[in-house]
Amino acid sequence: IVNCVHYRTDKYVLAFDMVDEFGKLSMPPFDLSSKYGCDFVGVLNGNLAVVSSTYVEWINRKGTKISVDIWVMKEYGVQESWTKQFTIGPIYSHYSTMGL
Repeated sequence: IVNCVHYRTDKYVLAFDMVDEFGKLSMPPFDLSSKYGCDFVGVLNGNLAVVSSTYVEWINRKGTKISVDIWVMKEYGVQESWTKQFTIGPIYSHYSTMGL
């Protein structure tokens, strides 16, 4: 993970190994029945992490409520090792994710 640069797309986290090769990793198992988005890719405690937000509801004149999830890939490159570590919210959508 130290030699890799990570970038998010809608369906994958792309990984570029600065030493050897370029590859792509599957995203965490988001609930595809709801509206979600991947907001940030980073490292948390030495593991690849993804911050995602999920639309919860529209609040008249106050904006929307969302939940924010932090997913961690416990075993790098293993799709089944994605684990949801934290859920924040629901909160109003006027937020910004900070670096992990």
